Amino acid sequence: MMLQGGMGSLRFNLGKLLRWWWSEMAALIPASVRRSFSWRQSEFWLTCSEGQIEAFRAASGLSQAVALKQVLKQKTVLLLPDELCLLRQAELPLAVEANLAQVVGFELDRLTPMTPTQAYYDYRVVAHDLRRRVLTVEILLCPRPALARQLRLLAEQGLVPDQVTRMDQDRLLPLPFNLLPKAQLPRLQRLPQWINGTLGGLVVVLLGVWLIQPLRQAEQQLAELQPALREAKAGAEATRKLKQQIGLLEQDGAFLQQLQGDHVAPLELLRELTQILADDTWLQQLQLRGDELLIQGQAPAAAQVVQILESSPLLREVSFRSPVVRDVQSGHESFFLSARLGETRP
Repeated sequence: MMLQGGMGSLRFNLGKLLRWWWSEMAALIPASVRRSFSWRQSEFWLTCSEGQIEAFRAASGLSQAVALKQVLKQKTVLLLPDELCLLRQAELPLAVEANLAQVVGFELDRLTPMTPTQAYYDYRVVAHDLRRRVLTVEILLCPRPALARQLRLLAEQGLVPDQVTRMDQDRLLPLPFNLLPKAQLPRLQRLPQWINGTLGGLVVVLLGVWLIQPLRQAEQQLAELQPALREAKAGAEATRKLKQQIGLLEQDGAFLQQLQGDHVAPLELLRELTQILADDTWLQQLQLRGDELLIQGQAPAAAQVVQILESSPLLREVSFRSPVVRDVQSGHESFFLSARLGETRP
């Protein structure tokens, strides 16, 4: 049964199932006959009212009290007064049955006047309506302070109940609930919770192994591929460098082609000037800037140099860049000319 937060794993407790079956069967038997049966001889009911504790043998009902010393170390059920308990019924969607414990906990303040922090509670399913797709849930709850006081009084007498519930006045039997705080559950009742917790932990571990195993396999495969990856990376790096060098060579070639374009090559231009200029003309400086040729030198007559250069098919737009200066000693004229390169010879 769920304690403080629903039925949990103890809803499947075999002992509870048997007690419920016996209680249902006993409800069909008259009370006078039922008390004569010995199947409840080992169970005792406890009541606590105004600080007074009374114990009753379950087989005799609440008609005959027994001494508390007879109850020690026996199976006991604490029957709470009706005024301390609240029994409510609620309808919930059938789809929430798989997570009913959580749903009841979340909805407790809506279904009852108290919250899970204010009351100990337990629940049971009493009906299924498949046509309407709803289930009927019965909830029993008791304020925490009230139950704590009763349990404290029992503890002072060395009594620890196995079950805390309320009497079913119609059947004169305890209702199949257990409001006992989880920490005070008897070991046998906590055993299913321990088993379920252990199994749940095992499932989590197995799930973790199942999820981690592919990752480990992937890591192993990656480690095995590392040498091949490094080799491939080295080859790719070498290929990249080679492509880079090829690209640089292509750029250099394109640059040279762009510089040359359709104009004359420098060596061809130098040969042309050597052939057409007279022997008494010499050049001091030649500078080629794109398609512009700058010539600085000396000649007997600078104007004749201009005429000779203009007659060359490799040059055009010949002109002086500065005034002509005559050297008094040699009698030659110093000139500074510029010319545009013409088209290359066919």
